Amino acid sequence: MHLHLNDQFQIIECYNSSPLLKEGSTVPKIPFSIHLLNDKIKFLLIHNISQLELSKSTGLTLNEDILKYQGLHEFEKIKIGIRTKSHKKEYVVIFSKKSTEDNANYKKYQPKEEISRIKPLLSSNIQFERFFNRIEQVNTELERRNKINAELISLNKQLLLKDQLLERNKNNVEALLNNNLQAFVLVDTFYSIQAFNNKAKDLFLTISKKKIEKNAFFFEFFADENLSSVKNDFKLINNQNNHQFTVNRSYFDKTFQKNRTFRVNYTAVLDKEHDLRSISIGFLDITDLVDTKKELETSQNLISSVFNSTKMGIIIINNNGDIVDINKGAAMDLGIPILKLKDLNIQNVFKDALVYDKFPFFKVDKNEVIINWKNEQNLTSKTFSFRTELLQNNSDNRLLVLIIRDISNEILIKERLKNITNNIPGAVFRYHLKEDGTDELLYVSGGAKELWGFDKDQLMKNNQVIWDQYPPGELQKHKASIQVSKEKMSEWFHEWRYIHPEKGLRWLRGIGKPSKLIDGSTAWDSIIVDITEEKKTELNLKEKTKYLTILSKVNQELINYKDWDLSINKIFRLIGKSMNIDRVYFFKYFFEDGIEKMKHIFEWCSTKTFPQIDDPQLQNLPSSRIPSITESMHKNKAYHAKINDMPESNEKILFKESGIKSIYNIPVKVRQKLFGLLGFDDCTKEREWSDQEISFLATIAQNISIAYESHVAGLKLIKEIKARKAILESIKDGFFSINKSWTINYWNEEAERLTGIDKSKAINEVLWEVFPEISIPPIKEEFDSAIAEKKTTILESHFPKLNKWFELNIYPIEDGASIYFKDITDRKSKEEELVLSNQRFEKVTEATNDAVWEWDIEQNTLYWGVGYEKQFGHRVTNEKQNLETWEKLIHPDDSAKISKSLHNVIKESKKTSWTEEYRYKNFDGTYSYVMDRGYIIRDDNDKAIRMIGAMTDISHRKEYEESLEYLNTILKNRADELTEMNLELERFAYIASHDLQEPLRMITGFLSQLEKKYSDQLDDKAQQYIFYAVDGAKRMRKIILDLLQYSRIGKLDDAEALELNLNLIINEVISILDRAIKDSGATINITTLPKVKGFKLSYTQIFQNLISNAIKYRRDNTPPVIDIGFEENQTHYIYSVSDNGIGVDPKFYDKIFIIFQRLHNKDKYSGTGVGLAIVKKVVEQMGGEIWLKSDKLNGTTFYFSTPKEPQLS
Repeated sequence: MHLHLNDQFQIIECYNSSPLLKEGSTVPKIPFSIHLLNDKIKFLLIHNISQLELSKSTGLTLNEDILKYQGLHEFEKIKIGIRTKSHKKEYVVIFSKKSTEDNANYKKYQPKEEISRIKPLLSSNIQFERFFNRIEQVNTELERRNKINAELISLNKQLLLKDQLLERNKNNVEALLNNNLQAFVLVDTFYSIQAFNNKAKDLFLTISKKKIEKNAFFFEFFADENLSSVKNDFKLINNQNNHQFTVNRSYFDKTFQKNRTFRVNYTAVLDKEHDLRSISIGFLDITDLVDTKKELETSQNLISSVFNSTKMGIIIINNNGDIVDINKGAAMDLGIPILKLKDLNIQNVFKDALVYDKFPFFKVDKNEVIINWKNEQNLTSKTFSFRTELLQNNSDNRLLVLIIRDISNEILIKERLKNITNNIPGAVFRYHLKEDGTDELLYVSGGAKELWGFDKDQLMKNNQVIWDQYPPGELQKHKASIQVSKEKMSEWFHEWRYIHPEKGLRWLRGIGKPSKLIDGSTAWDSIIVDITEEKKTELNLKEKTKYLTILSKVNQELINYKDWDLSINKIFRLIGKSMNIDRVYFFKYFFEDGIEKMKHIFEWCSTKTFPQIDDPQLQNLPSSRIPSITESMHKNKAYHAKINDMPESNEKILFKESGIKSIYNIPVKVRQKLFGLLGFDDCTKEREWSDQEISFLATIAQNISIAYESHVAGLKLIKEIKARKAILESIKDGFFSINKSWTINYWNEEAERLTGIDKSKAINEVLWEVFPEISIPPIKEEFDSAIAEKKTTILESHFPKLNKWFELNIYPIEDGASIYFKDITDRKSKEEELVLSNQRFEKVTEATNDAVWEWDIEQNTLYWGVGYEKQFGHRVTNEKQNLETWEKLIHPDDSAKISKSLHNVIKESKKTSWTEEYRYKNFDGTYSYVMDRGYIIRDDNDKAIRMIGAMTDISHRKEYEESLEYLNTILKNRADELTEMNLELERFAYIASHDLQEPLRMITGFLSQLEKKYSDQLDDKAQQYIFYAVDGAKRMRKIILDLLQYSRIGKLDDAEALELNLNLIINEVISILDRAIKDSGATINITTLPKVKGFKLSYTQIFQNLISNAIKYRRDNTPPVIDIGFEENQTHYIYSVSDNGIGVDPKFYDKIFIIFQRLHNKDKYSGTGVGLAIVKKVVEQMGGEIWLKSDKLNGTTFYFSTPKEPQLS
C-alpha cells in the first residue's frame, strides 16, 4: 500500500496505542474526521495537532465510544503518525479491517444510546472539509494504479440522519451541513433557489458567469446543452421511490471554455407527511479524478507496449542477480533466446565482462558504463552501454532495471564518420542536449575553425563561445528550433545569422537528425554550412519580388481609386509598413506673396513615432527653412541624409525636433512643373537606403505623379459635368435643349414651372407640338436664323396664353441648340426704375476708387463699377457676369471659406450686411488682399434678392503690420524701461516711507509732550492747533504706511503658492476688524468659500479692505449688513462683497480705484484713498479683475475674480 506523493503522511513517531484522550486528565476538544479509503482501510484524522502534547509516554488512548459510533470497531489500528499539510500538523490513525470474529462483539451496540456520552468529546465548532485521497496500488510488475476518492462524512450528519422527526426548517439547515464541503444548493419545488454556500457561489459564477442569488431560477445557471440532463434529474427526485441518488454529470464551464465533470448528489427533503418540500443538491468536482483515471489506463498500456516493443534492451533483476524479466530488444542484442535468459543469473550472462568495482549491482548509476562482451556460442564480440535504475526498494524484494544498448556499430561509424567529416565543407558535429537543459558537443569536425572561428578542441570543452556570437534574437529562435525537433523527434533544420570573429556577419544552415539516448536526453548528428552568398542572392530576389508586389498594389490602387485622399493614405501605409519606414508624407509646393512655401497635406506614421500633419508651422512652411531639400528639389534630385551627419543649422534643429534620424525626399512633378515633395523618415535608426529601395521609391513617386495628373483631369471633367447639371437644375432660368429635328432632349424643373409643361411630356417630343406658343412667326424665325447661322441669339417675347414675358437665350450647338429662358414679367414692369437705379450706381462707382459691385441674386448677374478695373486690372465690359466668375478669382485657399460665408449670410433672414477679408487675383496673376463689404436687400419675405457692396484693396496693411511690429518692439523696450523705473520708484517709496516716518513720529511725540505738559497753560485755540498738527501727522503716517503697503504689492514672485482655506482667512479678517464690527453693529453673512491655491497676504488685504470699506461707508443710523458670496466657472473663482451702505455714483466707478482718490470729506469718512487701489493692484497681480455694481438705495457690491491656478504677473 502506497499513498500518492501528494497525500503522503510524514510519520514522525509511531505508537503502540492510539492517543486521543489522556488518562486521568481532560484533553481539549479537538476537531477530527473519519476518512474511508476503501472497504479495507479507514483512518482517523485529528486536526490542529498543536492542541495536543504528544510523546511516547503521554498515555493517550482512543475513546472506544468514538470507535464504536464511527464504525471503527470493525477495524484495527495499523499506524499512528503526524501529517504535515499547508504548514499545519494533523494527527492520523490508520485502521485496517478486523476479522469477522472481532465484529461479533459489537452486534448489540446501539449508537443512539451513546450520543449523549459522545457529544462532550467533540469540538463544538467542528469544521468539516472534503478531502480527496489518491491511493496507488503498486505491485512488483507495476500492473495497476488505482485512484480512489474518499469523502469526509461529518459526525453532525450521522446524528441528523437518525432523527426523522425534526421540523422542516431544521431539515433545511441540516441539508446544508450535509453538503457543506461541496458546492451546495437548496431548491424548492418550483426550482427556486432557497439557500446556497460559498462554494456554490464560486462554482456557478465560474461555469455560468452569473451570480447566484436567493429565489433565482435554478435552471438559468446551466448551458442549453446541459439543461435537459438537469431537468431529467429533477424528474427522478420527484419520484416518491427515489428520494436520494448520485449521478455524474458533465457541465460546460463558460469561464474556462471546457467541460468539467461533477458528482451530483440529489437528496429530497420531506415534511412529516413525507411530501417533497425541497431538494438538496451537492456538486463535487471530480474532473481531475476522471482525467487521472484515463491517464493511468493510458500510462499502463503505454508502459506495457513500450517494454515489449522497444528495441532498447531492458533486463529486470532481483537481489540475487536472477533475471526476473527481459524484453525482446535485450535478447536480440545478446543473441540468446528470451526463455533461456529468464533461467539465468546476470553474472552467468556477462561473466568477467562485469567488474564489480566498475559496475556494482543494486547501486543506481544513471551514467553510462561501457563494457566489451564476447558471446561464447557464436564467438562474436560486442560493445555495450549499461545504465541502471532502481525499480523497487523493498527490503524483501529489491528490483533493479538494467538498460543495455549495443553500441558496436556506433563506434565503428564514428571512426569512419570522423575521417569523412574532416574533409567536407562546413562543420559536422554531434550535439547533445541533456535533460537538465545544459548542452555539449560530443564531436566536432575539423571544419569548425573555418565555420565558427574556433578550434574544435576549444568547442568540445566549451560550446558557449558559439552561442555568444549570435546576434540579438537569433539564439532564442535557434534553440526553439532545436526544442521543436526534440519534441517531435523530427529532422532539425534551421537557418540563422552568426557573427564570425574574423569574417563578421554570416548566414549558416544546419541540418540534423535527433536520437534519444539511454538517459532520456537527445543527441543530433548534424552538419552546418555557410550559405552567406546564397542568402544574399535569395534576399535580393525576395526584396525585388516584394517591391514588385507592392508596386503592383500601389498601381492597382491608383487605377481603381474612388477617393483620392483615402487611396493616397492606403498607399503611404502600404509603403511604410512593407519598408519599415516610420513616416511617409507629402508636402505640396506653392507660392504665397512671392514666397516659396510648402504645405503638409498627407501623412502616415508608424506607432513608433508621432504625427506632424497637425503642426501649424508645417501647413505654411517657407522653403527657406529647409534649404538642403529645396536645393535638391529644384535640381530635380532626391535628397537623403543622416541628421547627425548634417552641419549645425536651423534645418538640422527642425529635423531633430521632428524626431528624424534619417530622411529621404523625392521631388514630384505634375505636367513638368514642380508639384510637391514625397518624403520618407526613419525616426528609430540611421538608415542606409539601398539601390533597390531608391529605385522603388522613385518609381512610386513617378506613378503618383502620373496618377495625379489623371486625377486632376478627371476631377475637372466630373466637376464640370456635375456643375453643368447642377447649374441647369438649380438656376432660376428655364432650360431645354433640342436636336436638329427640333426634338426636346432636356427639360429642367424651372422650365416645368415656368411653362406648366411636365418634363415627362416634353422629353423626346417635338418642341412645336409640346410648346405651340413658341412657334409664332417672330420667335420661330429667330430660332431658325440662330440655328442656321450658328449664332447666339437673345430675344424677349410676350406669351399671351401664359400672360408672361420671357427672355430666351438661344445657343446653337453642333447637333441642335440649348435654350435658356426666364420670366422677365416683373423686370419689364420695373425696367424704367432699374435703368434709373443703374445710372445712380454708375455715378457712385465713378466717384470712388473702390471696386463697387451689384449682384442680382435672383438673376445671378454681377455688375462691376469702373473701380474694379482700376484696382485689379480686369476689364469691365457690358457682358453680364455671375457669381462664379467672381469666385474663380478668389485665392484657392480662401475660396471655400468666403463662398460658405456669403451663402450663410444670405440664408440668415435677419442679416443685412456681410464683411470678409481674402486674397483676390489681379489681371497680372498676382493676388491682392481685399476687404469686401456688402449690403443685402431683402423682399417682404426676408428673401435676399440683391446685394450691393465694394471691395477695398488693403494690401498696404502689410506695410502697416510691419510698422506696427516695429512700434511694438519700441513699446516693449519702453515698457521694460518703465518696469525698471517702477522698481526704482517702489524702492524710493519704501525708503521714503521709512525716512519720512521718523520726523512725523518726532512731531507727534513733541506735540503730545507739549499738550501733556502745558495743556493747562494753553488756550482753546492752541489746543486746537496741536490737535490739527497731531491729526495731520497721524494721517500723513497712515498715508506713508499705505504707500509702503502699496509698494510691496507683487513682491511674492519668489513665494510658493499654498493651499488656503478662505473661510479661515475671513475669520482672521473679522477678528482684526472686531472693534469696528462691534462699534458699527455690523452683520456679516458668509457663504462657504473654497480652498484655493494662492498667497494668504493677498487674500487678507483684499477682504480686509473691502469689509472695512463696507463698515466705513454705512448709512447713518443703519447697521451695516455685509454679504460675502462665491461662484465659479471653468477657469476662475468669482467672489462678491455686498453692503447696504451709501453706494457709489456710476461715474466714479473707475476713480475709486486710483490711489489717493477720495469721494468724501475726510471729516465724515476717514481714510487715505489707498485701500481700493491696493485691492485692485493685488487682484490684477493674481491674474484677476475687480469691478462693482452700486446704487444709492441698495448699497454696493464689489466683485473680483481669481484664476483657479495661481498667477503672478
